Amino acid sequence: MDFFKAILLGAFCVTLISCGPKIVFEETVSFDQEYWSYGDSLNFEFSVQDTTMNYDLIVEIGHNSNFPYQNVYSNISTIYPDGTRQDQILSFELAEKTGKWYGKCKDEACTFIVPLQSTLRFDQLGTYNIEFDQYSRTDSLWGFNDFTLRLTESITK
Repeated sequence: MDFFKAILLGAFCVTLISCGPKIVFEETVSFDQEYWSYGDSLNFEFSVQDTTMNYDLIVEIGHNSNFPYQNVYSNISTIYPDGTRQDQILSFELAEKTGKWYGKCKDEACTFIVPLQSTLRFDQLGTYNIEFDQYSRTDSLWGFNDFTLRLTESITK
């Protein structure tokens, strides 16, 4: 009987893990030298086929635990399928004022997940381009490992 319960519990756990939100788009940009320079734009292009669906837009930032700043500013540009452009400056808060990193750190690598928008609905079909520009006072920010943009189907209505 214990063997049957163990198999049933294992199958239930696999089912729960596989029921996460469906990833519509995901792309990662790696920083070879761990520098994000002021002129280096991170461009992400994806297609929207359903304007009735709710989506979540998520950023995942991988950085070194020796990153010298509490936050990083980015100018985020969204280019819509009709060519309209919208810009917004956003501060990604990576650490508390005490210096404790948000997210998870293992050895010298930290990963922080930022939900940019939840239950987002796109009003145009077609290709969207989202561009992230480093917008800090320092020309090159040392300590960046990677930057991921993820678009998932929202699990909240």
